[in-house]
Amino acid sequence: MIELFPTTYNKFVCPECNYADIKINKIVFPGLHIIADCSCTNCKFEFLHDMPIGHAVYYPVILGKGNKHLYGKDIYRWFHKAFLNSYLNQTQSDIRFVKKQMKVTPEVIILNCIDYLYGHVLLKLFNAQYYIDNFPDKGLIVLIPQNFEWLVPKGAAEVWTVDIKLSQARNWYNSINDKIQEELKRFDKVYLSLAFSHPDFSKIDIAKYTGINRFDISKFDKSKPVITFICREDRLWLSSAFWDYLFLIIKDYNFFTPFKYLFIWRHSRRVNKLFNKLNKIIPGATFYLTGMGKKRRCASFINDLREEKISNEIELTWCKIYSQSHLVIGVHGSNMLLPTALSAGFIEILPVSRYANIMEDISAIYKGPLYLFLCRFAPGNPSVRTVSKMTSSIIKHFGRFNLMNSNEYNQHKLYEDVSHFQENYLKE
Repeated sequence: MIELFPTTYNKFVCPECNYADIKINKIVFPGLHIIADCSCTNCKFEFLHDMPIGHAVYYPVILGKGNKHLYGKDIYRWFHKAFLNSYLNQTQSDIRFVKKQMKVTPEVIILNCIDYLYGHVLLKLFNAQYYIDNFPDKGLIVLIPQNFEWLVPKGAAEVWTVDIKLSQARNWYNSINDKIQEELKRFDKVYLSLAFSHPDFSKIDIAKYTGINRFDISKFDKSKPVITFICREDRLWLSSAFWDYLFLIIKDYNFFTPFKYLFIWRHSRRVNKLFNKLNKIIPGATFYLTGMGKKRRCASFINDLREEKISNEIELTWCKIYSQSHLVIGVHGSNMLLPTALSAGFIEILPVSRYANIMEDISAIYKGPLYLFLCRFAPGNPSVRTVSKMTSSIIKHFGRFNLMNSNEYNQHKLYEDVSHFQENYLKE
């Protein structure tokens, strides 16, 4: 964390003259970003600089106030240029801001979870447990979009919710800044959480966020298999990189709507074909479809829980399904964080265009051989046969794998009889 008040973090350098003596005029809270409004004491250049939180820890926005120029070695359109657009088009909308106070503390840590991507909000929120567990003398304040409030873990001192949609989260909201500035007057000392975008999941108890325990791995081969596919109509499992490329081109243009249904049909056909194969290979398995989208034609044995409009109740229902799932399957970007945090294992279909983003939407807690066995990535455009083989292999051979790798069995001690090793192995 870094200090915001009364001593404000200031390790900034003028982007024009590289002078390190910077005056911070004020801190602004327009939404996704927390901004230092700066002046160089040498050349008098005025600029805005991201406070180092969230993605800005790695590539902060630095923007000249007068020349509207973005500074930095790498300028990312999705982050830097989106900020410039929001700054130039500040909204005066009065955003509903609700404060819920659970305890009063003179020193607080603010965790800003506002973001325009579902997964980014969750990744930032997953930092909350660290502060609740390790700084009981300081109150944690979670700043978060209203729709995510149900996931805030117990132990936070305050929750500040803003009533904005994810699609609106990149905007610059003066009303949010005004309300936060008023709230800050109540505290003697204020810190900012760095809100790491990739926390250590092995130290995160997902039950504290969802109220649901993750799959009990000791029961993996003692219960009938449950397999869930997360279906989103903007994250499709297609048969080639060519089809992926075409879909990326047309998906955001209404003119191509008739063509979109062709892509969705091809995706749905593959998912149905996969479940039909698995239904024959794994007798007694239960199959679910979840995710945001229309219910479309599928085999009668598939439980289709897809919804076009999402509510907290629907997400909670899905989370219960994930916690019962031996495997969840989905295309990268299909909101895989909660599913992989709750299920026993996963298979993620990873398009070529997302190779550099591997692991960014995964929150499994395992380490070592167990991770390699239960957590699989199917790169490129894997065939239905490949994914079905991968799925059935995990389900069918977990017991054998566990026998050879579990600490329960691999005990170095004096044995009078080792025949039980062979007996248990032959059961598989």
